Amino acid sequence: GHEALVKTLALDGETTGEQAAVKVLAAERAAGADYLETAASTPANKVEEVAAAQGSKTKVNSKTVAAEAQALVDEAAANGRRLSMSAAVRQLTGEAK
Repeated sequence: GHEALVKTLALDGETTGEQAAVKVLAAERAAGADYLETAASTPANKVEEVAAAQGSKTKVNSKTVAAEAQALVDEAAANGRRLSMSAAVRQLTGEAK
């Protein structure tokens, strides 16, 4: 995540590899401190709030979706139609193409 800093240091013609490493570590330390400060000042969500925000969303079990998608593919083939597995999964999950 410090590509711009590394590029600047590599092209300045003065910074040694060791100096660049120290500067990148300092930038990483500062980024970590910013993250921790933000995390500490952000209130945690209560379980009830998260559940309410999800509403009627249900968990998707990938094995169940795969089995149901395969059943749709097989049914389509039995009726002389072609249905790809990805199309069957989109049909089941309501995802747009």
